[in-house]
Amino acid sequence: MNTPEIAGTPQPTCYLKMRTGAVRPARADGFVADWAALRRGERVQVYRDAEMLTAGTVDATMPDGTGVWLIQDKGLGRRIYHRFEGLRIAKPRYPNSRPDAPAR
Repeated sequence: MNTPEIAGTPQPTCYLKMRTGAVRPARADGFVADWAALRRGERVQVYRDAEMLTAGTVDATMPDGTGVWLIQDKGLGRRIYHRFEGLRIAKPRYPNSRPDAPAR
């Protein structure tokens, strides 16, 4: 399908190349820059300002990176978090550690 080039708008094939290209690195402050790069099953922590609100496992992401569905730890269920809420997402330093895991 050939679509006319609109000034400043990439054609769909260019967009797909951008979206499937290399994953952008994490920001210098440790937070994930591109939420769409998160993959199902990854462990993450959700922050507002300096406070960690929750932690859990990514279930799905919005294609444009504006939201993430998270299966929260401690039996808090599944919830969507939106970037416009002023939230930031970080990957934990020790991704296999879970706050609700039983002590050994």
